[in-house]
Amino acid sequence: MIDNKWFCEPNDERESWCFLILEQRNSEGDGSITGWQIGYGNPKKMTRTLSSSGSSEEEIIQGLLDEIYYCRREGILMITAERDSVPALRTHILLLGMEEASFRGVEYVCIDRLLEEHFLGLGDLDGSSGRSILELGERIGIVEDCEETELLRRIFLRIGPLLPKSFPPR
Repeated sequence: MIDNKWFCEPNDERESWCFLILEQRNSEGDGSITGWQIGYGNPKKMTRTLSSSGSSEEEIIQGLLDEIYYCRREGILMITAERDSVPALRTHILLLGMEEASFRGVEYVCIDRLLEEHFLGLGDLDGSSGRSILELGERIGIVEDCEETELLRRIFLRIGPLLPKSFPPR
C-alpha cells in the first residue's frame, strides 16, 4: 500500500503576508528612519516577527530591503499601516544613494488606503486626524493587547472579507 499522500496538508507555518511597521523620528515622513518591525503571518497566526533599530539609518534600511527582497522572491504580499510608509522608505533610499535598491516586483497594500477607499470615516491613520492603528483596532472591536504587527494582521483579517473580489492584487 502506498503511504504517500497526493495532496498537501495545510501548513500553519506558511507566510502569506508580511506586515510592516516603519519607525520614523517624526510622523511627517521627512525624519530619519529609526527602525522597523515585520511580522510574517497567515490567516491562522503570526509565524514570526523581526525588528531592527539602533544602527545607522543605512544599515536599518539595508536590513529592511533584505526582507523586502525575500517577500518579492517568495511572492508574499506586504501590508503597511500608513500610506506614507513606502514613499518615505523610497525617499530615504534615494537620499542615501542606495543605487542597487529596487521595489520592482514587490506587491504591497496599505491598510489606510483600503480604509479610505472602502470604509466611510475609517481612513487617515496618523495623518491629519492623528488616529493611530491602536485606536482603529479599538474602534472596530479588536481590544486584545498585542504587538503592532499582530494588531495589523487582525485588522487586515477583519476588513478582508468586506473588500471587493478583486482584492488582494495578484
